[in-house]
Amino acid sequence: MHAILKRSHIIIFTLLMIYNSNFLLITSSEKNMVNSRSLGCTTSSNIGFSLGSVSNSPPTVSNIQINAGTSQIYTSDNLRVTWTFSDPDPLDVEDLSSTLIIWSLNGVIQSQFTNVTLIPAANVVKGQCWSVIVAVRDNGGLWSEPQNSSHVVIKNSVPTITIPETAHPEFIIEDEAL
Repeated sequence: MHAILKRSHIIIFTLLMIYNSNFLLITSSEKNMVNSRSLGCTTSSNIGFSLGSVSNSPPTVSNIQINAGTSQIYTSDNLRVTWTFSDPDPLDVEDLSSTLIIWSLNGVIQSQFTNVTLIPAANVVKGQCWSVIVAVRDNGGLWSEPQNSSHVVIKNSVPTITIPETAHPEFIIEDEAL
């Protein structure tokens, strides 16, 4: 089916393409009229181009916490980092694949845990002092300033005793003197 364009409406076409931090504004103005029965097709005789830049502000990271909501961390606890991402640009979101997470144990960077949000309890020992640095990136490619968490010192978990049940009841000694 072919659309036959008749002149009846003013067509103004604007396209904004965003690529990285640049935008290309394409405008087309056609003062010819198009019949309302047309299929939305249009032609243009004037196309203008304008190259500019979109401002992108860096994001911020805050509220970095190890095991948020807990006052003490024990040897039986996993270490989990959380943070708050914010960006003044309304369309920018956190690029989670690019978040930088650097764990430190007693002041020494633990490279085996770089960019992980959880350290298993098997790696946590009483008396250790852990901290973490986080930097976030927005989808526009800008990084935040790195921020530190507070230091946490690992406490010893309460010991537990497991008494195995006797497999054979005939081995139970009953002594009335006890």
